[in-house]
Amino acid sequence: MTTLPETRNAFTLVELLAVIAIIGVLAGLSVVVIGKARESSRAAACLGQLRDIAGAAQLYPTDHKGVLIPICSGTSVTDAKTWRIHLQSYIGVAPAALHCPSDPVDPTPENDRGLRPTSYGINKSNGLHEYFSANAQKRTVQIVNPANTIFMSDIAQVANPGASVLQWTSTESANAGNFGYARFPNDPSFSGGDPWNIFPRHKGRANVAFYDGHLASVDIDRDIIAHPPGDPLCIYDNN
Repeated sequence: MTTLPETRNAFTLVELLAVIAIIGVLAGLSVVVIGKARESSRAAACLGQLRDIAGAAQLYPTDHKGVLIPICSGTSVTDAKTWRIHLQSYIGVAPAALHCPSDPVDPTPENDRGLRPTSYGINKSNGLHEYFSANAQKRTVQIVNPANTIFMSDIAQVANPGASVLQWTSTESANAGNFGYARFPNDPSFSGGDPWNIFPRHKGRANVAFYDGHLASVDIDRDIIAHPPGDPLCIYDNN
């Protein structure tokens, strides 16, 4: 009579270690994939918010004889009113409406002057918008190329604008405020201590809205720095 071999019901130590290693690798990959998916979702939400904000800001001229919305009206810090205040009748003051989901800074609004939330800013480098009485009364007809000129963008307080773009860091505090503008590389004030700049918040890219209403995700090195003012491909100088 033939004796059947005993059935082995347990894993060997080597097999267990192999399984644990595989599970660890899969878990690590899952974390990366989930993280990328979450950021992609945030970037998409940011684009949606920027579309709403820019759309509301483009309604402003229809109620003000074609005058573009100011970055900040007033004559000094004490009577300042940023575009966030001017848009309250269009989009309200809820922090979520003005705050990028990928921006870690406190979105609590500062309602008297509109210094927060600080996620987005209006292009200051093209000189089209009033800022403390400068460039007053510019109108939509003075936008030379609406489809190729940035109107609004992701911004942050760049701590090291002289570094490569992928190494830029933002160090603003939770209660930081700004007067609603975005500076661009090659603007003389960009690296001269002016801290509010277009910022690569989404995987090294920044979301922007153009004056014609379309939106894009731009590579700051390739799409911005490579094409300074005067270059036919510059997308922020209104030429």
